[in-house]
Amino acid sequence: MKLHFKIIGIAGIIIIICLSVLFYKDFFSAKDPLQLMNQGVENIRKGSYKDAVDNLSKAIDINEKDPEVYYNRGIAYFNSGSYDDALKDFTKVIELKPDYIFAYSNRGIIYYMKDMNDAAINDFTRGIQLKPDLTTAYLFRGRSYLKRKNKNEARKDFEKAKSLGNPDAEIELKNLSKK
Repeated sequence: MKLHFKIIGIAGIIIIICLSVLFYKDFFSAKDPLQLMNQGVENIRKGSYKDAVDNLSKAIDINEKDPEVYYNRGIAYFNSGSYDDALKDFTKVIELKPDYIFAYSNRGIIYYMKDMNDAAINDFTRGIQLKPDLTTAYLFRGRSYLKRKNKNEARKDFEKAKSLGNPDAEIELKNLSKK
């Protein structure tokens, strides 16, 4: 009788372990957030944006306080055309790390694309305050000023971007002189 209970007990433990493995496989195969982020970045390099978003989202589930993971997921969303999701992630980066320069620049580009020119100008200005040689910020702030019909401010930004070596700024200056 005692042997019968031991066999049932051992069989019960084995069944519990098997069920645990089946239903909680994610628990047993959990990766650390740095590994998931690195896989996400590699997915971005390969153009596998859905996989990147999946890996980076898993990393965020483990550690939701890392601005680098949100930034990279924002890049993946941006590159896949999910601009609203990218905007949310870049905003989260700025919330977590207010001096994250490229989050301002990338969020500004999305605002620019959405014709939210005041918000774009604010983000590009903040990016320039943090990194005065950020040529992309000068270029897109100039383009945002042009959308607002402010040619003088646009010209100043294009000239600054050109002086910092941005080749697109020279094209913008030529186009501006034709208008």
